[in-house]
Amino acid sequence: MELEALQSNLQTILDRGAALIAFCPQLQHFNQSITKELGLGFPVLQDVNNQIATSFGLTVSTPPDVIEAERSLGLELPETNGTDHWDLPMPSRFVIGRGGEIRFASVHADHRLRSEPEECLDFIGD
Repeated sequence: MELEALQSNLQTILDRGAALIAFCPQLQHFNQSITKELGLGFPVLQDVNNQIATSFGLTVSTPPDVIEAERSLGLELPETNGTDHWDLPMPSRFVIGRGGEIRFASVHADHRLRSEPEECLDFIGD
């Protein structure tokens, strides 16, 4: 759903001279599959073992009750991510200027909360 919302704003982002890249801890073949399935016009790259998210302090451990609930649904996050842990990146969105400055940042510790793509559009461009 979030990737679809980003896709719906992709042309505006490109028209403003920016690029869009998504990072996800899933194994790359899962990312490629979702990119194709949704017809995304931007790359979804694997953040291997959450290295990028962890380096910025943006990972959280999945609580035991959530792990149990996900397992009861047949979900195995470590298998999907190619790791041996249940850490997740916090939903985050950044606009980084050409000079490397962060022009917009949105981070949510609760994975159910995410900023809308339109919130960052005013920070894209010169």
